[in-house]
Amino acid sequence: MVICERCVDLADEVLVERVQRSNRWTRLAVETEPGATCSLCCKQRRDVPGLVLAPDRPAVGKFGRHGQAGRLARVRICSECLALCGEIGAEQPV
Repeated sequence: MVICERCVDLADEVLVERVQRSNRWTRLAVETEPGATCSLCCKQRRDVPGLVLAPDRPAVGKFGRHGQAGRLARVRICSECLALCGEIGAEQPV
């Protein structure tokens, strides 16, 4: 899974401000479901400081065109994995 720098920044805003945010590429919100888990590390919401959710959304592009997927599954990322993605992104050459 690759998370772009813009989405890492957006997810950070969601965690700090505790409100839904969106940009041109995605919409993110704070996950409130008690049993929810991070899509990367599988830690549960209760075990991390915060969890961000990209809600279900219609499939677009090649998946939507060919009917291979009606909706993309919910993706969640915890604050710990988000911090790691930010560190990795900061190390990448521009």
